[in-house]
Amino acid sequence: MTTIYRRELRSYFTNMHGYVFGAFLLLFTGIFCYAANLKGGYSQLEYALGNASFIFMLIVPVVTMKCIAEEKHQRTDQLLYSLPITSGDVVLGKFFALYTVFAIPMAIMCAYPLILGMFGEVNFAATYSCIFGFFLLGGALLSLGLFISSLTESQVIAAVVSFIAVTDLYKSFKQLGDPTYDYTMPYLMLALTYLVMVLLISWGVRALEAKMKKSER
Repeated sequence: MTTIYRRELRSYFTNMHGYVFGAFLLLFTGIFCYAANLKGGYSQLEYALGNASFIFMLIVPVVTMKCIAEEKHQRTDQLLYSLPITSGDVVLGKFFALYTVFAIPMAIMCAYPLILGMFGEVNFAATYSCIFGFFLLGGALLSLGLFISSLTESQVIAAVVSFIAVTDLYKSFKQLGDPTYDYTMPYLMLALTYLVMVLLISWGVRALEAKMKKSER
């Protein structure tokens, strides 16, 4: 897994993908933080990060569309299958490399509460919990995009399907934030959605495992 991880992480920073990803994320979160916190006088980051979460609809499809789809299109996935590693190592190596790229701008965001603390009182426990939740949300959506990328050889198809999936989840979370909304059915639908996603990811890993075993014969 470490071999795949280092290879993927190096690829993100030998071209512009990793830098553009981090800059784009910091740009939009910085804009919302300035508008809500510095200019609006709100001391917590919940409002800024909640509104900035729409950025996942743009960056997740773009950054994940090539993860596995490009390997399949260029037939370089056969080289991965020939290595003495499992399909789980390949998937985890690619995911953790992508998550590391995401963690770098998130680490910079950890300085935001300290800056806000210079202008007023900040509940650091709640604010850093919000940042951690944003970090986990990003990991969940990136894993979804990575899974969709494994289903096709076309980067365009992977990007479009990822955009639709992330947008649908974003709308669901927005509905749950409405105090006048009936929570019962949305929660059930989200639970079923997550269950289906887990089953699909399990199926994808097993399919990769079967393909690797077939290539070894």
